[in-house]
Amino acid sequence: MPLIAFLDRSESNLQASTDKLAASLGLFAGQAAATHSTGTSSFAQTVSPHSARRWRPQQTARGTWALFAGWLDNADELAGTLGLPAESDNALIYGMAVDRWGDDADRRATGCYATITKGTA
Repeated sequence: MPLIAFLDRSESNLQASTDKLAASLGLFAGQAAATHSTGTSSFAQTVSPHSARRWRPQQTARGTWALFAGWLDNADELAGTLGLPAESDNALIYGMAVDRWGDDADRRATGCYATITKGTA
């Protein structure tokens, strides 16, 4: 299971903090975590061969960012309810669920996952 982390800092040296975050997560994975930064926020995730394909956070139309690790057993059902294609990334499905249902998104999502969201919800 990948490890995920989020950092939100409005400082002049966000990259140095992001590098430290990636290195810290990497202590558990044997290599530095991959990172993605936007504005004053950085997301990090340890990457394995199984998670390398799509680890980047997804942003919804309402501006919510979601980083997702794991799987949704009912991804197709949630995607349909949210008006998304069935092949949508789990991070986008979860972010849209948070946009629509707020904290109740976890009551509707079935699976084994950890997520970090940031945004308007």
